[in-house]
Order: sequence, then structure tokens, then C-alpha cells
Amino acid sequence: MKPSNLIIFAIIGVIVGYLLGWTVFSTPTGTTAQEYPTSTFGTTTPNTIELTESSLKLIVEMRRLWADQVMWTRSSIVAIHNDLADRDQVATRLLKNSDDIGELIAPFYGSEDTTNFNSLFKNHLATTLELAVAAKAGDETKMNDVEKRLNQNVDELISAISTGNRSLNKEELRTMLYDYNRLIKEDVTAHFSNSYETEISTFDRLHDQAMIIADVFSTGILKQSPEKF
Repeated sequence: MKPSNLIIFAIIGVIVGYLLGWTVFSTPTGTTAQEYPTSTFGTTTPNTIELTESSLKLIVEMRRLWADQVMWTRSSIVAIHNDLADRDQVATRLLKNSDDIGELIAPFYGSEDTTNFNSLFKNHLATTLELAVAAKAGDETKMNDVEKRLNQNVDELISAISTGNRSLNKEELRTMLYDYNRLIKEDVTAHFSNSYETEISTFDRLHDQAMIIADVFSTGILKQSPEKF
């Protein structure tokens, strides 16, 4: 098969996978915060977005970065739990994800909004690691406090990115990010209580939630700046 044909089939595969993924991750409005998936994402359908090469590139890259975030978060949890020698390096790599996402959105948000986003998001990732430290110490009160601060950070983060993108549904995004925080806490709790089957199941749900959030970020950009795609 010619290389050009391989490229065409690869692009078609991405498009089909994206459309299927969008359908899987969409949930009806009214889903409660205790159920999963917990997002009300789905108010914007693929039919309202023109899938060009550049828009697909944004969608795929945003998903990759959020997948990286979930992976490096778990790697940090394991490193903290076991006092691994690479604990600091893994944490540094996790925090780098904020810069990577910031670099991706910078052309659409501007330097000031992107800098503000980076600062808040990096703080969010650093605070997430405190959950693992508190769990290792067996301090449930501290874990609850950290989760509360993570949600406060979400409120600040949403306020910051809404300034640069009016097309985002703030309440929808808040629900998704709160649920993301809750799933991280559940994952940490399962890991430190040696409930490994529960941990694996929770990690899968956390990954799915991250993909939902990634798509909402991408959709917000595509709706805000269609002329750039």
C-alpha cells in the first residue's frame, strides 16, 4: 500500500474514532454528580464543528496531554507511596503538563490569559500530590481539606479561562472538574488501602473523565476561533 493511502486511512481512522469517542463520552443532561459518567457534556454535537485537519490535530493533542496528566498523576502517587528514587523527577514531569497544555492553548487565549491559566493549573497539579502525601500519613481530614482546595482552584481556573473563552459552559466545566478531583481522591484512597481492583476501575473512569474534559477544552476553542481552523 502506498504511503499516501496509509495517511488517508489513518486520518479516516482518527475521524471515526473521534466521532465514536464523542458519542461514548456524551451523557444526558440531568446526570447526577454521584453517577458516572458525571458530565453533562453533549450539548454541542460533532455536526456543529467542522472537522478539518487542523481541528483534528487540536483534538488529538488535547486528548494526549490530558492522558499524560492522568498517567503521570498515577506515577506520582506510586512514587510517593513507595518512596521511589525518581519521586521528584516524576512530580516535575507531571507539573510540566501545565506548560504543555498552556502552549497548546496559547495561540487562542493570548499570553496574559495563558500565563494565568498555567499558574493556576500548575497549582492544581501540585495540590493533587498532597492527596497522596496525606493518604500515606493516614490523615483523612487533610485529604478532605486538599479536595476542598482543589475545588476552590477549579473555581479560579474556570473564572480565568472563561475570560479568554466566552463559549465555554462554566457550570458544565465546573461539574466535570469537580468530578475529576473526586475520582483522583477515590483512586488515591483505593491505592493506599491496597484495594487494587477498585483502583484500576477508578483509574479507567478517571481516564475517561479526562478525555471528556479534553474534548470540552477543544470544543471551546473551536467554537471561539473557527476562523483559525
